[in-house]
Amino acid sequence: MGPEHPETGKVLACLAKLHAGLHEKELAQQLFNQALKITERSKGSEHPEVATILLCMLEFQRNEGEYEKALATGQRALNIMVKAHGEEHADVLQSLYALASLHRAQSQYNEAESYCLRMLDIIKSTYGQEDKRVAEHLVALSGLYRSQGKMDLAIEHMEEALRLIESSPESTDNQVVQHLGKLASLYNQEGRKAKAKQLQDRAAKLKYT
Repeated sequence: MGPEHPETGKVLACLAKLHAGLHEKELAQQLFNQALKITERSKGSEHPEVATILLCMLEFQRNEGEYEKALATGQRALNIMVKAHGEEHADVLQSLYALASLHRAQSQYNEAESYCLRMLDIIKSTYGQEDKRVAEHLVALSGLYRSQGKMDLAIEHMEEALRLIESSPESTDNQVVQHLGKLASLYNQEGRKAKAKQLQDRAAKLKYT
């Protein structure tokens, strides 16, 4: 395995993540750049493995507070994955999630919502409208709306998430309890104490029976 072998790029990317975790910024950046160049030369600049390294770089840049760089890195990763797999493919989700998280961290809620809604469409089309993964993403969207004070939307999405969790044969009582608690918290925040108490009572009954 020579210095230009694709596996060398993977090893360097792993080393870069290790040094990033140790807060060795310059060395981590150098290793990421080397890994990226090797992968681009050996696989092509539009290969999904390039996108994988870019997403690792994005996380490093985010942790360093370099949000503009991270956004550009994430957008390039997304473009590569869309070109390789299409707009609606599940492999696009990781890039969308990374970009949504970046925008949310900067309180850029409209941009974050746009990426989250794209993710929801892909999850529904890939796994089905009633899949538990749809519920998980609805919970995330509910939290995003709550952060903006859009409580009606937050409650609407959490109610739908609870419905999906309760109707799924794969759900455990504990998962239902967690979703009841989250919805109750939203109702409490809105001052709808009776509705919140009703949900809390349902959760307690499931938890202790």
